[in-house]
Amino acid sequence: MIDLTEYGYNKFLNRPRQDSQIIEHQISPDEFDWIAPEISANKVNSGQAVSLNNQMTIDFDKGEIILRDGGIVKTEIKKFLDSSFGIRVYNAQGDAVVNQTG
Repeated sequence: MIDLTEYGYNKFLNRPRQDSQIIEHQISPDEFDWIAPEISANKVNSGQAVSLNNQMTIDFDKGEIILRDGGIVKTEIKKFLDSSFGIRVYNAQGDAVVNQTG
């Protein structure tokens, strides 16, 4: 098993910026992907996971899952502004066609 702390990553897989220091073992994101092809779900503690095509966002801090078609939100699972929690699915006009919140 690779100890990523040797490359400047912390236990949350974040690497703090070191503008004033040169990190000997710094690796690029591509190198990281190559040496760590899988990350166990129990290693994800906070932040956002966004798909490469920006179609899906999972926000671990807010407890939200948002699906998009292009830039248009199509499905949301989250706590909404009216304090309800659930799922809403939208049509092409942006109208909620499924609203299972409560």
